[in-house]
Amino acid sequence: MPFVTVHHTPIFYRQAGSAGPRVIFVHGAGGSSRHWGTQVRDVGRVAQCVALDLPGHGRSGGTGATTIPEYSALVVAFIEALGWPSATLVGHSMGGAITLWTALHYPARVERLGLVGTGAKLRVHPNILRGLGAPDPTPAFRLIARWAYRPGAPDELIEAGVADLAATPAPVTHGDFLACDRFDVRDQVGRITQQALVLTGTEDRLTPPRYAEYLADRLPNARLHLVPDAGHFVMLERPQAVSRALTAFLRS
Repeated sequence: MPFVTVHHTPIFYRQAGSAGPRVIFVHGAGGSSRHWGTQVRDVGRVAQCVALDLPGHGRSGGTGATTIPEYSALVVAFIEALGWPSATLVGHSMGGAITLWTALHYPARVERLGLVGTGAKLRVHPNILRGLGAPDPTPAFRLIARWAYRPGAPDELIEAGVADLAATPAPVTHGDFLACDRFDVRDQVGRITQQALVLTGTEDRLTPPRYAEYLADRLPNARLHLVPDAGHFVMLERPQAVSRALTAFLRS
């Protein structure tokens, strides 16, 4: 698996596909490129796909960031390190915030937007922020994991979500959620003119469908796609449905 150096930091990425549109998948708070494994493989049949680990996450070095603009600048530098002039950005949750910010502030770098389980504002419940900053963040991990999947999701899926969060250093995850809580571009999204796919699960309790509807209504060239019986981690709960929607979007 390859690495590139970005801002003096080794950044890990997984990739698939050698022809077609250039696509970069950006994971959410406390996550990693692993969350996009199925989509990289599937969409890689029609596109050049890359999913990166943000600094401090997964196999990448660094210590993470506490603002969306910092992460956006890293993603732009990552695009440059790949030798690509631009790419379609597909972001989940915090990754969607990074995608929106990049489209607003580095529009020449963004060909299209895939906005998965995200919003123009990402307020975080104070209990989550307090829990992540506590000496033992495990209860906060469990709270997040329970809300990240649809009601009635299998226990093993929730436990896997807890393990994923625990794999990222707690200060990094805390910084991610602080970045989300500070994010608000509701007064700016109308300036994004690129084509966008806004996708969310109908049972998403962290970024409910109304967040997606808000984006789809205000982005000038957006289409809305709701995935039934799926929660916030729609790409893990309904991976093939998400892959199909993204593939169709890229082919349109």
